[in-house]
Amino acid sequence: MALSIEEKYDEVRQLITMGKEKGYLLYEEVNEMLPSEITSSDELDDIFSMFGQMGIEVVDSEQKFREAKEGEEGAELDLTPGTLDKT
Repeated sequence: MALSIEEKYDEVRQLITMGKEKGYLLYEEVNEMLPSEITSSDELDDIFSMFGQMGIEVVDSEQKFREAKEGEEGAELDLTPGTLDKT
């Protein structure tokens, strides 16, 4: 039985733990922590897909993560009757 990337590499497990705690990972953190043995695009795709399935976003900066979250929260529509002014 083949080991999953998560099982093969301690660094990937550490990234998952960090990502679950914060809800996101920075590309810089991923680049620094990924083992040099992971070089194929398939493995990288698998890792980023796994992060996505676990609800871990990979972003350029913490600020961009926060802005995206605020944008999602602000995108909710208030459908309460009478909240729109009729002009």
